[in-house]
Amino acid sequence: MPVTDAFSAGITTMVSGLGTDASTRSLVDMLAKARGLTNEGLSTYCYTGSYEFPVKTISGSVRDDLILIDKFIGVGEVAIADKRGSQITPHELARLASDAKVGGLLAGKAGVVFLHVGDEPAMLSVVEQACSDYDVTAHQFYPTHINRHRELLESSASFAHQGAVLDLTTSTTPELLAAGEIAAAEALGELLELGVDENFISFSTDCNASLPDFDKNGRLRGLKVGQAQSLLESVQEALANQIPPQKVFKASSTNAASHLELLHKGRVAVGADADLVLMNPDDYSITYVIANGKMVVETGKLLKFGEFQGS
Repeated sequence: MPVTDAFSAGITTMVSGLGTDASTRSLVDMLAKARGLTNEGLSTYCYTGSYEFPVKTISGSVRDDLILIDKFIGVGEVAIADKRGSQITPHELARLASDAKVGGLLAGKAGVVFLHVGDEPAMLSVVEQACSDYDVTAHQFYPTHINRHRELLESSASFAHQGAVLDLTTSTTPELLAAGEIAAAEALGELLELGVDENFISFSTDCNASLPDFDKNGRLRGLKVGQAQSLLESVQEALANQIPPQKVFKASSTNAASHLELLHKGRVAVGADADLVLMNPDDYSITYVIANGKMVVETGKLLKFGEFQGS
């Protein structure tokens, strides 16, 4: 992904993880790309682990990866409720969460488990059972794709009440929406109406991840790619839907930073990073973006390009 994709969407910090394919793509490749984007002005962090279980690591241990590798702040995205996942059990998930927690405690990091939630009827049952049967809590988990369909969205509210932050995916396609996916802006409004605390909802782009379109028999009909611009579009849609700006900006910035314990991100305060996005109040278009104190977008025009991009 070129750094301009992020800056033009008002994104100054990204957290990456391996998706479905941890065979032809590796944690080393991802870590190298993250360091390259950092050199170009973007703040980057990563999840160790993988979609599959047992999860992939660099050191051989989730705990050691979190302690020894600065950019790793948690583990994921681990698939649940998905035919393509490894059908992880509650006990295995609890063990993984415990390893991530200890690694996080020793390294001063969040140590959360980022969960890919598929479209199978099990929904959040495996993680709910892990929290019920073992000494792990909902706050240790970070489930994404919660807006995959309405039943998942509505049932997840109780998990948020237990302390989990629910993540809504902003990248989508007309085919996915027609199949029952809920646009992130609309899902934000619905979760708030369901009584979910505004501090326990976040947006993420699924940028550069695959957006598969399956038929009712599970056959792949097509494949598209998540876009960074979808975050800005979802923020604009939520604001146009009259959701209070404070709640929208918490979902698109503050809540993820807080849950991932990136305390110098997602807020304007002394000692925090100078990451700022200024928007036109008439149409919510981006006018200025400042990343780590440096102007990268000025009056809507990109100023910062990647090492191999022309200006």
